Amino acid sequence: MSIADRLDREHAPGWKPEVGEQVIGTIVEIGEAPGTNWGPYPVLTIEREDGTGEVAVHAFHSVLRREIETRQPTEGDKIGIRYLGKKAGVTQEYDSYRVVIERATPRAAGTAASAAAGGFGEDDGFNVDPF
Repeated sequence: MSIADRLDREHAPGWKPEVGEQVIGTIVEIGEAPGTNWGPYPVLTIEREDGTGEVAVHAFHSVLRREIETRQPTEGDKIGIRYLGKKAGVTQEYDSYRVVIERATPRAAGTAASAAAGGFGEDDGFNVDPF
C-alpha cells in the first residue's frame, strides 16, 4: 500500500470484544497510543480475513500489551486475538487474551534463541496474572 493510499484511508474502528470474540487477519499498521494512566501502548490495525474491513486493536490491557510486546509482530504478519474475559488475579481481576501469530517472514535466530532460553513460543496461550 502506498503512502498516498494510507493517507486516503479512514481510521479503523476500535475493537470492543465481548467474551469469546476474536479478530483474525493481517496486520496492516502498527502504531502507539499515548495512554493516560499506564503510559503508551501498541495499536494494531488489522485487515480482517473475513472481508469485513479493518479494525484497530488497542492493547491497553496489561496481558494483551505484554503478548504484543513479547511477540513483536510486524506489518504483514497474520494474527489472531481472542478475548477470554475477566480472570481472577492474586489482588484483582484482569482482562485475559490469547494471541497467535503467523509470521510473514521468518524471524532472526535471536528470537528463537530467546524462546529456547525460557521465553514463550508463538502459540503458548499462556496468561499470567499481571498484578
